[in-house]
Amino acid sequence: MAQRVNIQYSIDVKELPGEMEGFLSKAERKLGKCHQELQKLIARYQRDILMTPVCSEEISALRQTLADVDFILEDTTTIINGYVAYQVRPKDSSAASSDKMIEQRLTELQKEMAVAAPVEGASNGASSIDTIAADETLEDKIKTFKNMME
Repeated sequence: MAQRVNIQYSIDVKELPGEMEGFLSKAERKLGKCHQELQKLIARYQRDILMTPVCSEEISALRQTLADVDFILEDTTTIINGYVAYQVRPKDSSAASSDKMIEQRLTELQKEMAVAAPVEGASNGASSIDTIAADETLEDKIKTFKNMME
């Protein structure tokens, strides 16, 4: 059996139906070839000589072709399911979720920094984290945090 490898690449969403059509056409060609070879096999061997090593090898080759068709159909199904999942996902939730994760991580870092490193020369005992906490937006917090880390 041939070795298989998973690959990943991106295409424009508009090209996806064409790609799927190409996969299905390839599966159809292989299946058609398999059908033709099976018909030849049946016609070539009389009933009493089907039980030969050569016939067994030809059947194995047919099975390999069928396995190839199955892999193509499996890949096609996986891609279609991924596309459907992409289409039905909430549009704004991924951005909101990402912002929430960033805020949570920033809060964790703020707590760690408050314990670990007070600002040098601060007369009121303010920590570097107080500088971050004073900013109003998440974007400002991130910028301030990045500047402090440089």
